[in-house]
Amino acid sequence: MKRQLLMFAIALLCCLTALHGDVVRPEENSAGPNPRNKVPYTYKQRSTPVGASVGVQRDRSAEAKRQKYLDAVDGYLARLQDDSDNKHTLYKLAVNYALLNEPELAAHYVTQSYLNGYRNLKRFEKSKKFRLVRDAPVFINTLESLKAMQTGISSQQQQR
Repeated sequence: MKRQLLMFAIALLCCLTALHGDVVRPEENSAGPNPRNKVPYTYKQRSTPVGASVGVQRDRSAEAKRQKYLDAVDGYLARLQDDSDNKHTLYKLAVNYALLNEPELAAHYVTQSYLNGYRNLKRFEKSKKFRLVRDAPVFINTLESLKAMQTGISSQQQQR
């Protein structure tokens, strides 16, 4: 009976260790140091729950990312209430709307950030963050008009 109880306790400890991802170090073991000097087993936490479908997990992940971007948009919009012409906040809004695949809103905030001093148009063209909206006609037209505005401003400065 004692042996069965001991085996049950060891199995329970192994399960708890696996669930929490903790490792029992040899020096923390009540039995003293590991006599064979072996490294104890380590347990990795599963990235997907046992029995969960990988496709379902990806859907949850996509929903979680979308919610994360929506929360970020809410935060940046709240910041704009205090400082409506902050070029970095406007840029971050453009990024989050691009990641949400909202080309009209992304283009709007690209324009706003440019008008408030964010002049790096190459970042809008090359950044992976804008890949979902880069081919949208509204986004293409916005970047072209901003380039034309930028070349017009630079040529006027050169004439002076």
